[in-house]
Amino acid sequence: MKKILLTATVLGVVSLTSCKSEKEKVVDNVNQTQTAIEETANDAVVAAQETSAAVASALPTFTSPEAAAYAQKFSDYVGDLKAVAAKGDQAKLTELTAKAVDFQKELQGITQKLSAEDAKKLQDFVTELQKTVQ
Repeated sequence: MKKILLTATVLGVVSLTSCKSEKEKVVDNVNQTQTAIEETANDAVVAAQETSAAVASALPTFTSPEAAAYAQKFSDYVGDLKAVAAKGDQAKLTELTAKAVDFQKELQGITQKLSAEDAKKLQDFVTELQKTVQ
């Protein structure tokens, strides 16, 4: 009887120890995966911000201050949109996407007031920014 009890105890301790080791491995793998996901998301946000800064520095010059203000505002909007998309925040992304209609209406109103040259420059600039988002 003592031998059976001793054998059962040893087997129980061995099985519990091996299970704990497996659980620790799983927890370590989960932690490593979460860290890798966070690093990837941060890298994507930084890349989106750098792209946005590059586009902002490439703003065309306009004779109309209204066109220049709209171009800057739209450029900032696209930068925010890219950063939110990189983070994967669906609620904020939906909110920003809904603003696209307002920007389009504002663009139509502004281009009617501009000279033909400024209107074309602004329309081309907006089109290029929209391509970077898609």
